[in-house]
Amino acid sequence: MNDSILLFPRRTSTFSFGLLIVALATGQIHCNPRDSDPSISLSVGTSLRVFELIINEIIGENGHVTALVRDNQSPHAFHPRPSDVVKMNRSSTIVLGAPELDGWVSELIDQDPIYLAEHLDAGDWIYESGVRNPHFWTDPLIVKKLALPLAKEFCQIERRQCDEFEQNAEHFIKELEALDEKLHGIMAQFIGARVYTTQPFFDYFLRQYGLESVGSLESIPGNEPPPSRIIRMLKNEKQSPSAGIIAQARLPDVAARLFQSESDLPIIFLDPIGDSNVDSYVELLSRQANQLRTMLLDPK
Repeated sequence: MNDSILLFPRRTSTFSFGLLIVALATGQIHCNPRDSDPSISLSVGTSLRVFELIINEIIGENGHVTALVRDNQSPHAFHPRPSDVVKMNRSSTIVLGAPELDGWVSELIDQDPIYLAEHLDAGDWIYESGVRNPHFWTDPLIVKKLALPLAKEFCQIERRQCDEFEQNAEHFIKELEALDEKLHGIMAQFIGARVYTTQPFFDYFLRQYGLESVGSLESIPGNEPPPSRIIRMLKNEKQSPSAGIIAQARLPDVAARLFQSESDLPIIFLDPIGDSNVDSYVELLSRQANQLRTMLLDPK
């Protein structure tokens, strides 16, 4: 496995089993939230805020979604707590991105998760050294392909709300189509622009809107690269200048700051996950596009 595209480190079964035993011993795992609150028709556990935003669009107001990774936490250094085991096991179902992204969450639960990746085609993926890049959600047209399949998955769990799930999915699809049109407008003047990334977390967005990823500074997310890698990339920059650096927020910025100071390139920090200040997937992608536009328009 190429660690350069993993969002989370792998966990051991012993670790997660220990958390589960603690939770059971303290009596924390008990009824499903909808058993005590009849207004909640479906409770969903997931890993990231961005997946929470997507799922919320499908289940609507009568559902509840819980994401493990919280504000200001680095997903690469995230360690689940016993209470996290409780939250996941009290959910009606678990929705994750891809086995190589957040598959370790499956070790915390006693049910098979729904993987969004299962509803994508081979042509949707970006591969690096033969391994697929799991950050597919930065392309709204890929997310569009997930809306109806996700509604159908939820229909299998809560049939009474099936019509609502499918109607919500259709509405979300229209929003995503409008978002895609908006983002094409924002990025139109920058087609062909070349940018560095600290990790390949934004490559799907770049591919969809006509920008080119020159390369990633870090071979392993959050790990400072060897000097030889920075020197090589600085040489490449002198030979073929780029437009800037896209760094991932929530991760150490030593490599990004060093490369920026030596290359004199502009830099932006994007959070691909989103936090509690972001209310929708559309808002998340719109913010990131406008941040990128600002950097490319005013590089100094």
